[in-house]
Amino acid sequence: MRLAPLDPATGRRDFRPLAELFTMLKRAGAERIITYEALDLARLLRT
Repeated sequence: MRLAPLDPATGRRDFRPLAELFTMLKRAGAERIITYEALDLARLLRT
């Protein structure tokens, strides 16, 4: 499963599955994982 699949029609990534994963991890108490992954996500969105 890709967490940010690329839509071939638009060339844009769908970050909803990734956001759902972050939400699930945060609810499970994984605050540090969220922080590190949020940084990676911000880098992806910036490009």
